[in-house]
Amino acid sequence: MTRKKDLEKTTKLNKPLLYAIIAVFGFVLYGNTINHDYALDDGIVITQNVFTQQGIQGIDEIFKYDSFVGFWLNSYPSRTPEQIQEDKKLVAGGRYRPLSIATFAIEKSFFGDSPRAHHVINILIYILTGIVMLQFLFNLFPEVSDKWYWSFPFLAVLVFMAHPIHTEVVANIKGRDELLSFLGALIAGLSYLKYLEIRKPKYLVAASLAMFLGLMSKENTLTWLAVIPVAAWFFKEKKLAKHLIPFLSLLIPSVIYLIIRQSVLGWGGSGESSIAPELMNNPFIEAVGSERAGTILFTLWMYIRLLFFPHPLTYDYYPYHIELTSVNQTIPVAMLVLYLAMLVFAGFVVAKNLMKTTKPSWKMWTFIIVLYLAPLSVVSNVFFPVGVFMAERFVYFSSMGFAVMIAWLFASKLPERFKSKAVKGFGLFVIFVFIAGFSVKTIARNPAWKDDFTLFTTDVKTSSNSAKANTTAGGKLLERAKGISNPESKNYNSELAAEYVDLAITYLDKAVEIHPAYVDPMLLLGNAHYQKNQNIAEAISWYTEILKIRPYHNLAIKNTRLILPQAVGAFASGKSTCTVDEMIAACQEFDAVKPGVPEVYRILGLMYARYKNNFETAIPYYQKALEINPNDADVWKDLGVIYGQSGDFEKALSAFMKVSELNPEDEQAMFNIAVTYQNLGNAIEANRWFVAYKEKAAEKQNAN
Repeated sequence: MTRKKDLEKTTKLNKPLLYAIIAVFGFVLYGNTINHDYALDDGIVITQNVFTQQGIQGIDEIFKYDSFVGFWLNSYPSRTPEQIQEDKKLVAGGRYRPLSIATFAIEKSFFGDSPRAHHVINILIYILTGIVMLQFLFNLFPEVSDKWYWSFPFLAVLVFMAHPIHTEVVANIKGRDELLSFLGALIAGLSYLKYLEIRKPKYLVAASLAMFLGLMSKENTLTWLAVIPVAAWFFKEKKLAKHLIPFLSLLIPSVIYLIIRQSVLGWGGSGESSIAPELMNNPFIEAVGSERAGTILFTLWMYIRLLFFPHPLTYDYYPYHIELTSVNQTIPVAMLVLYLAMLVFAGFVVAKNLMKTTKPSWKMWTFIIVLYLAPLSVVSNVFFPVGVFMAERFVYFSSMGFAVMIAWLFASKLPERFKSKAVKGFGLFVIFVFIAGFSVKTIARNPAWKDDFTLFTTDVKTSSNSAKANTTAGGKLLERAKGISNPESKNYNSELAAEYVDLAITYLDKAVEIHPAYVDPMLLLGNAHYQKNQNIAEAISWYTEILKIRPYHNLAIKNTRLILPQAVGAFASGKSTCTVDEMIAACQEFDAVKPGVPEVYRILGLMYARYKNNFETAIPYYQKALEINPNDADVWKDLGVIYGQSGDFEKALSAFMKVSELNPEDEQAMFNIAVTYQNLGNAIEANRWFVAYKEKAAEKQNAN
């Protein structure tokens, strides 16, 4: 049968039925995500992105800056976008993916803050991707089967759509960049094939536009500069000269995009030297010898394993969910041989195709290899670092190669090879097992993406060796515990809150054990110990550990200054579980690392004076506090009490008068002044201040 007749038969297929099945299948797979909240990186691109929150008015800014700038502006409102872009280069080469973020801004204007619209649109884009993929594959492989349900392109689309490894892309709203990028690549490929078939300029325009829009969503579309020509040359048009013009329709928008991207992000280096030197930004920073190469090869095995057996799944592959692995171990060696074999085989087939002596099955295998390897190459850490060992979203493009392989092998290759109904039935059964199994897993996996709390507390059990997973789970547990520990909350549950805090501390301790220089869990541990039982000494100790690593960590200093004044009431009421000696030791250690914090000196003075009765040691600490902040009424008050207890009533009076000067409404200061005048033998002044004290007390009582 000629290709023309094959195409004619393809057009006779009931394509609307196939499209309807794909649409229904998409909603069956992901319908249970529609009522989900925001999760994971949605904050970066939507809820905490200043530009997105401006709606349509923010689109201009979205296209002008790195895709993270709008997020960082939320934390640093006093900085300009230009300053943020210069200072916050956390990932190699920056990120410029404005189109997907612009769609969120548009949806913000029309639908407000609800995530439902975003989730529905993600599902619709995924369904559209399946329909375009079907058209692309039908164009490459005209259908000759009598049964629509035995169609190899159709089965490939179902395998692709059902694959659970896509849950991160579809169920997480931020995955829109992957969805639009791949959709752009598919439309560009389909338009390229249409042009070879019909030779109408409109298809070149469509290919260029789709390529450009895909790239503006995410850079991965660029890898289809290899996929599209190879597919078209193998299965559509054998004369290379006829590919020049359509290839230029893909290349020119790609060059334009790269020029725009670099003009926005800058023309500096994009390699490892541009990444912040921290394990969470560069997972290979602790790799020695061949461990970098070995670990990369191990992740290449993980991708293959997850394509065939997608369990367990997790959003987190940060250090050390995957351990550093030497290149001379079994799996890295096997992967090196396998991937080199794929490259050599693909090169051999290309050479044979140039000589027009290629077997059809060889071309098919090479097409599958290119579909898989080309997109994977840019996220594999082989050519440049991507900031994490691996991620399930990274294999979204490449999984099409897997789906095509499974469908072609069992729906076409084996039945054609053995000419047996039994083999054909077996092939259909195998594909059905893949589709059914994948579908069940996808639907079961989606609830994990409901919100941050669900995702983090679910996946930390899988990524138990990841410092980041333990940190994010601990952080969300603390946040949830705080919400339900308030007696006025409708969800009040003090016992559950206590369980959450204890579990958070367990996770955060594990994070620090995995990555001892990771300051994020240290900060949360400080918060957790204060939240649990007002163990202020333990909290200060963790903040001190942070400052040993990062001397100018603002939150560590800020939190210290916030909770230290709480020690006064905590010790007076007996609510704090730390001892006086522990408090003194924690403050002294903090002062040794970060001197000059007045709250530290005040609490040291308080501990020595009130609980050790050591006024000689306490007074210099109070004086240090006043040197830094001479208008701290609480310190003056404490100092006045010490002088009074020491019998130095002149100094006590001077201190209490300073309190009254700073806070004329302080009735306790009035009483202290009255008592001190009485001790000095000045009855007239003592009586005057006693009267003022009583009047102020009565005034307050009447006001209440």
